Amino acid sequence: MVMTYAQALELSMRQSGKITEVVGHILSQSHLRQKWLDNDISNIFFDNYLDSLDLNHQIFLQSDVNEFRQKYQDLLDDYTFGILENNRVPNAAPAFEIFERFKERIQERRKVIGELLDQEYKFDVDDEIMIKRSEEPWPGSEGEARELWRLRIKYDLLQGRLGKEEISEVKERLSKRYDRLVKDFITLEPDEVLQIYLTALSNAYDPHSNYMSPTTADDFYIKNVHNELTGIGALLRSNEGYCQIVSLVPGGPADKSKKIKPG
Repeated sequence: MVMTYAQALELSMRQSGKITEVVGHILSQSHLRQKWLDNDISNIFFDNYLDSLDLNHQIFLQSDVNEFRQKYQDLLDDYTFGILENNRVPNAAPAFEIFERFKERIQERRKVIGELLDQEYKFDVDDEIMIKRSEEPWPGSEGEARELWRLRIKYDLLQGRLGKEEISEVKERLSKRYDRLVKDFITLEPDEVLQIYLTALSNAYDPHSNYMSPTTADDFYIKNVHNELTGIGALLRSNEGYCQIVSLVPGGPADKSKKIKPG
């Protein structure tokens, strides 16, 4: 039996609600900041999540942000703990609703980018572009969004020209770049979306705190602990939950330090 994406999402919604509640309690009770997940944290949590998806403020429209801000900004704590008046079940519904809108918008932007890449550009006309827009408002309309992307494409084409690339080569490279970007987002699994969401929550407490989904944690463990050569020049393995140094790489940082020994 093959589970459909809708079925997987429904199952994941139930699971993600419980996971979100547990993470919320852990951060509230055990984080060094000693701050309960309340409206103040919820506000930061909300902003972090939007920025995690659209840091440069060029995918969402301002109307999207306003809609979700009114709906969720002060209530992410209530969703996390299941204390809404009309819903007493912990859930991460905001994560998935916002992400679905993001997927719609990023595919719309990709269509516009394709149209803009088909245009000819003159570089003897002055234009101004703000590259880092994280502190700027989101575009107020589709027209404003299109203009932001027109300037961005023109800037990237000019950078390519300065690098001695042919315009056609730059356009092809940009097209492939944005194809990859869109594909990376629209193929995210529900647990990966939840990871972005709960990392936004963790970052509300501390920018160095992150949440890793079980899949990501396993991958991290395999690559960085289980029989892997690390940057310090030591071969490590897990031994009953502890990290054990198996051997040192001759001439590596750990070997040269004379302070680290196998075992």
